[in-house]
Amino acid sequence: MDDNETQAIQDLLVYLENVRPFVLQPVGLIAQQADREFFDSDVLRSLSTLVYSNRIQLQRTAALAFAEITEKGIAVA
Repeated sequence: MDDNETQAIQDLLVYLENVRPFVLQPVGLIAQQADREFFDSDVLRSLSTLVYSNRIQLQRTAALAFAEITEKGIAVA
């Protein structure tokens, strides 16, 4: 595994351990904060690294991590 792939996995694990479930109070305020944290973090870079990996297991890891992130309610689009 490449060093950048190892770092991507570590970054995703840290993010997933620290992300809080999505709560809408006050309306929209926390949603905006969650969006900003997601898009301004290294999470997108990490997901991209794994998605474009030559290793199918790392591509699956990226898909599972993305599913976990969206399940916690963070708007990503």
